[in-house]
Amino acid sequence: MPSDRTFYSIICDDIRHEVGDKISLMGCYSGVMFVNEFPAALPKLGAYTRIVADHDDLIQSIRVRFFFQKKLLGQINGDLSQIKPERIGDRSSYQIAMVCGPINMEEAGDLRVEVETENDALVSETIKVMLRSDRA
Repeated sequence: MPSDRTFYSIICDDIRHEVGDKISLMGCYSGVMFVNEFPAALPKLGAYTRIVADHDDLIQSIRVRFFFQKKLLGQINGDLSQIKPERIGDRSSYQIAMVCGPINMEEAGDLRVEVETENDALVSETIKVMLRSDRA
C-alpha cells in the first residue's frame, strides 16, 4: 500500500522557542530570497518542517536535510519509534526545527528541504535565491 505521508517546510531567518511551548518563525521566505550581492553571507537560516502521516502508519525513522544547491547546510536524523506524535483526527504530525549557520552562497540558486523516512523520500518546493537587481 502506498504511503500517504506529506510534509511542508518553512524557510526563515531564525526559529525561536518561546514560553508556553510556542515556536516563533522569524523572517519567513515565500518563493524568493533576494540578496544585495554575491557572494552572500547569512548568519543563519532556519527550516521548520512538519511531517504528517496516517495514524496507523507512524514514522519510525527520519532524516531531514537542508540544502543550498548541492551543499548540505544541516541534517537531523532521528528514531521516532518512541516519540508520541501530535494527533489530529486520524493523522499524526511530527515537527522538526533546524537552524544552521553561517550560510555562504557564492551564486544564485535554490534552497530546499528533503525528508527521508523508512518508506519515503520527499522533496520540498524550493526558495530561489537571487540578486535584488534581478527582481521582476
